Amino acid sequence: MKYYIEDNCRYLSDSKHFKALPKNCIFDKGKVGAGGTSLALRSSAAYVIAVPFVSLILNKMDQHDNVFGVYAGISNLEIKAYILEATTPIIMTTYDSIDRVITAIDEVSSVKKFKLLIDEYHLLFTQYAFRSDAVRSVLANYTKFKEYCFMTATVLDSEFILDELKHVPIVEAVWPNTSAVRVHSIRVKSNINGAILKLIDAFLTEQAAGNVYIFLNSVATIDAIIKRDKRLTEENCNLIYSQNNRSKLRIPRGQLPSVLDGAVQPKRINMLTSTAFEGSDIYDRTGKIVIVSDGNKTSTLVDISTSFQQIAGRVRNSKYMRDITHIYSKTRYSDVSLEEHKAAIDKEVADSARIVSELNALPDSLKQVLRTEEGVGEYVIKQGNNFIFDSNLVKLDIYNFRITNCLYALRVNTVPGDLEAPQQALHQEYSSKGYTVVERTLGGMTTENIAPTAATSEGSSFKAVVLALSAFYTGEFFNCYSEEEEDLINLSFIRYPFLKNGLELLGKDAEDPIQGGFDKIKSLKYKVSDVKRLITKIELEQKAAMPDVNFQIFKTLSRELAIKPGNFVPAKDVKEKLGFIYKSLGIHMTPKGSDIEKFYHVKVSTASRGGKVVKGFSIMGSKWNSK
Repeated sequence: MKYYIEDNCRYLSDSKHFKALPKNCIFDKGKVGAGGTSLALRSSAAYVIAVPFVSLILNKMDQHDNVFGVYAGISNLEIKAYILEATTPIIMTTYDSIDRVITAIDEVSSVKKFKLLIDEYHLLFTQYAFRSDAVRSVLANYTKFKEYCFMTATVLDSEFILDELKHVPIVEAVWPNTSAVRVHSIRVKSNINGAILKLIDAFLTEQAAGNVYIFLNSVATIDAIIKRDKRLTEENCNLIYSQNNRSKLRIPRGQLPSVLDGAVQPKRINMLTSTAFEGSDIYDRTGKIVIVSDGNKTSTLVDISTSFQQIAGRVRNSKYMRDITHIYSKTRYSDVSLEEHKAAIDKEVADSARIVSELNALPDSLKQVLRTEEGVGEYVIKQGNNFIFDSNLVKLDIYNFRITNCLYALRVNTVPGDLEAPQQALHQEYSSKGYTVVERTLGGMTTENIAPTAATSEGSSFKAVVLALSAFYTGEFFNCYSEEEEDLINLSFIRYPFLKNGLELLGKDAEDPIQGGFDKIKSLKYKVSDVKRLITKIELEQKAAMPDVNFQIFKTLSRELAIKPGNFVPAKDVKEKLGFIYKSLGIHMTPKGSDIEKFYHVKVSTASRGGKVVKGFSIMGSKWNSK
């Protein structure tokens, strides 16, 4: 079943269709950050919310006072005391602890009075092999609740849905006009660590603006990076990883790491393992997302259909949300196709039936001491004192092979020197999930593109400059450019000065004014005279439409708050400055934060300030030219 979200809805709760979570279904909420978990947290019904990681519990507890978290150190007695005291109990637990939560509830109440939300449910499948007990506990208990909802923003392909959930209907939220996200795909031939170090250097030396969030599921690699770059300290670097990985980090004194324990306080460099890939909320207006996949470490190979899309939504309010950088290297050569691998699996499955029959025929005394890890069969598990064939392990095998040997693998049939062939599968996967692919290298732009020669005609040189500027502003995500290249960009504005402010004017009605400006120039076929004429026309129209007093307010407000496109401005600051301006100009009006919309194209948004989420406005562009 599909529900179509109305225009101008930011969260599920804004839609008439979702005043509560749908019941007894797999719920595809359509996008990360849709507020699905909040529907349960703010519900008038008692809820148990099951999540994959303790970090997610701590993250939500930091944001919501009504959440009771169940994890190591929380006793059953404390759970029962909370249930008896709370008017509307909201219990958040890991998959692993759902058994004891149910037990505690039934001792003082009834689990039938509680609704169940299984959040990030796709991880029940992707973590099935190493968290099988926890997953099977969820699958064995979810029907005991009043109602249940398996929720994710990244629903698995049907072939990878757990057998136990095949019968559960899927409910889908369809969002209108979702903004396209660009993936800046950077292939590194071998030295992944070197690429990460270059990236970090760009941010530490302020070649790149903002804060970088490096999603890399390898504690060993993070450890090596920190040892290589002695500039990384507690003051400029966050390390986000699970408690279980603390012992794997051997970082020198003075460079102590942090564990995710609630809200992340943004720093210049932020490195995050898989504990923060799903569900955690990071608020950083200038946060840039970089995903790293090392072909030599399978734990870092991110599936585009699940983890990649989850990571894309982790930094909730960034002005750089439309761009993600993916730095990757290929896995080793493989001459085994997916079809060949499936054929081998079919043989293993056929053997499993025989193995199960033979094992279960053994005396109980022998079965008690025999374990599945002793090579009894790849897809055979032990339940109690009996052995069974587990078809979910077959699905997981195919899923993992697809990632390591298809998406990221160099194929033996690749034509030598053909750089496109090895990347084709990965790029097709980007496109199938709605991403726009921008292939980049760490080297940046060429000087030939940025600075056309004097021999070129005016028309052709203007086009070359515009295309180079477009690549500079919308191409390479973290803008690692040389001083020479920066000089050439400035030279472009000297040569065509009307472009510096004109780009924003041309794209004033677009979601991204700068990109809109480039699009408008393209529509004018790069004709200099037409571009200049349109810029002048827009300037005159704006000045004619704005009374002198409003123009004075606009100029003063812009100066006082240093407003620029892309900035976040708190509503409180706008109201305060406008109050001062109105009083100074003798205007008898009550200032409101929303008054900013008279002067700027804005989006209502939030940002983290001093550990708190504040309301305000993202500046998209000015309605009038301040010059």
